[in-house]
Amino acid sequence: MKNYGKCHICGKNTQLTFEHIPPEKANNSDDAHAILGDTLMNHIGSTRQPWDLTGLRYKNLQRGMGGYTLCEACNNNTGAWYADDYINFVNTIGYVLTNKVDLEKVKAVKIELKEMHPLRIFKQIICMFASTMHAEFFDAHPALRDFILNRESTNFDPKKYRISMYILKEPRCGWSGLNVMMYGNGKIKTVAYMDLYPVGFILEIDPTEDTFEYVSDITNMGTDFTYNDKGILGVTLNILERNTLWVGDFRSKEDILKQSKKSRIDTIEIIKDEMNRLNIKEEKYKSVIDEYINNQISSSEFLNRIEQIKG
Repeated sequence: MKNYGKCHICGKNTQLTFEHIPPEKANNSDDAHAILGDTLMNHIGSTRQPWDLTGLRYKNLQRGMGGYTLCEACNNNTGAWYADDYINFVNTIGYVLTNKVDLEKVKAVKIELKEMHPLRIFKQIICMFASTMHAEFFDAHPALRDFILNRESTNFDPKKYRISMYILKEPRCGWSGLNVMMYGNGKIKTVAYMDLYPVGFILEIDPTEDTFEYVSDITNMGTDFTYNDKGILGVTLNILERNTLWVGDFRSKEDILKQSKKSRIDTIEIIKDEMNRLNIKEEKYKSVIDEYINNQISSSEFLNRIEQIKG
């Protein structure tokens, strides 16, 4: 079966080839189970804990994680120019984590990697982000297209884009595509993430002074080196948990459970105050509150049933 569409890098409409995300030799050669679309959205809105994916419908990807996103020329060129250095980079990190680090005791690692090409590694990260976005992403960001298609280019604008990195404590592979998120006092970030064990990355567009906690800014890998620059690459990275689908959320499962319970309690107090003002007796909604506090119904179902009682 042939796949036709728009190449996510060059923008040509042509036959597309399969792009492994991450590269096949970076621990991505086995069958993968991808949870997509409505199944994923329904899971987010359910009473399940966000890390509990058991029994969910999935798409079996026999070639590993990835998709038909690149034309043959872009796939071959970027693979030859950038992929091998990225593979060496992450596989070395994976070796250190597996053989040199006690993940139950160590929270961060400082790694010095010899004989690395920083710009090539960085460009492979951008290539992978492109494949996780909609096909028109580079149309809106032509400077990134030029940066990738010209392997010698060092024209990466750190005022327009920021790339951050972290180490994943547990195996996980997935990505968000481009998202607009609100944080702090109504501030907005345009971001995307990729969790590609043993590492993860965050892309910020038009980055603000506010940075995500715990991650390491590696944007200088795209600005301070040429294609053939080679040497020791030193980087300090936090080892983080990823238990939700939200960008920059590194809370432990214990913290998520505690905060979720507190949020439910706070919501219930607000509802009780409102019901009292409306002179609705507690006996009419107590069973709904009990189900909600015991995580038997989702927040949306709880609020819908409260509205029915009020109506």
